Amino acid sequence: AASDVYKRQTYAIEESGPDHAKRFEAQVVLSNKHYGHGTGSNKKEAEQQAAASAYAELKAERNIEDQRKAQESNSSE
Repeated sequence: AASDVYKRQTYAIEESGPDHAKRFEAQVVLSNKHYGHGTGSNKKEAEQQAAASAYAELKAERNIEDQRKAQESNSSE
């Protein structure tokens, strides 16, 4: 279920900038694939943006896959 996916996600985090002005970049990692991208002045902010971006990306992939399956189904009738 969705909660199982949440447990398997990790974040790839990069930080840059001086200590007084750190910038963080994050990507969600699921099954060794990177999804989404987020930036922020702290890890939490970057991770939240990355999660929202990854969700939109995965949802778009799912919609494309659903459309492809529907077309295949219609063409085999």
